[in-house]
Amino acid sequence: HFRKTMMRVAAWLCALIAVIAGILSQLAEQPIEAVELGSGGYDIAPVVAPVASGTLLQLLSAVICSDWLGPIISRVLLNGNDMHLVRQLGAASPEPAMHMPLVRLDAVAYEAHQRAAQKDESPSLDVQPSHEMRGVLDYHRDYKSKVSTPVDEAKRALNAAKVVGEKLKCFVELFEESAINEAVRSSERWAKGESLGLFDGVPFVVKDEIAMAGTVIGDGFVRPGRKPEQADDLVVARLRAAGGVLIGKTVMTTIGIDPLGYNPDFQGPLNAYNRSHYPGGSSAGTATAVAAGVVPVGIGLDGGGSIRLPAAFSGVFGLAPTFGRVPFSNSEAAAMSVIKIGPIAIDSASLAIVYKIIAQVDSSHHYSRLYGGVGPPPPHLAGFD
Repeated sequence: HFRKTMMRVAAWLCALIAVIAGILSQLAEQPIEAVELGSGGYDIAPVVAPVASGTLLQLLSAVICSDWLGPIISRVLLNGNDMHLVRQLGAASPEPAMHMPLVRLDAVAYEAHQRAAQKDESPSLDVQPSHEMRGVLDYHRDYKSKVSTPVDEAKRALNAAKVVGEKLKCFVELFEESAINEAVRSSERWAKGESLGLFDGVPFVVKDEIAMAGTVIGDGFVRPGRKPEQADDLVVARLRAAGGVLIGKTVMTTIGIDPLGYNPDFQGPLNAYNRSHYPGGSSAGTATAVAAGVVPVGIGLDGGGSIRLPAAFSGVFGLAPTFGRVPFSNSEAAAMSVIKIGPIAIDSASLAIVYKIIAQVDSSHHYSRLYGGVGPPPPHLAGFD
């Protein structure tokens, strides 16, 4: 009896080892070989992929989105369906796989922009707001005249975010501890007369598609088990380096595909002016937070209107910069030909100030290499007023 039991165990172990070996054999990325287009003809092969719905689909989605099992299952499915053959065809084609629609200036225009950037013009502080909502310049004036401090404004923004977030469902997460710490450092700079500039101490928010150190990129999903990002995206890092106070991460539509702006997982966001209306998407939470007066500015991404639509729906200002104008760290920067990163703000001056901060040229970035030379000319606000 013992011998039979051991034989069964051994058989099960062999079967398990065979299954594991089969899976492991599919984990390596398939090599790309040189092929001659059209040689050998074409054939139709069955797709080896799971069909799931309901609870099974939810479970499969959770597993694929996990950091440790997701890449394994994705690689098995890719290899099992011979996706490397598609890459082989792409490598053999003389035409580029994707057109990057970069606008390159001629030498005269390039030099004109360089000269304008050297003047370092900024929006005038003498311009008074024509509305009750405060923009970046209003915060700057209040700090300069000691009407308030960055700590005061960070606390106000965080408290407002809790109230607004409950009603309009526009926040994924608030960064209370880090925001107060950043505001304290900004207040100390202002007290010493060492302000970093117009954006020092200004609270802002960022769409949940952009890396922020210590938090997970959700892309509109609720994704438990994901590893937090180790570093800020370049745009977030630049705003923080300019003294900005990041108070939270905003809700977006699921993987950014809904222009209306509603995410069922979060039951929002809702339009800041009418909760029975949509805020526009996919950078919905950022537009809602700005329109509700929580912050004067936030960051979104735009591929097919995801900054422009929520700005229009929510009655605020949005800037989807020219493709390749603003470098950012998200993998979409190198993989997509339409994605732009830019600000959504309460007024045009706030848009301009943030644009100038985030659009500084990074000669090592993918966009600069595509442009050629050291990259596009430096950003400037000449003639803004």
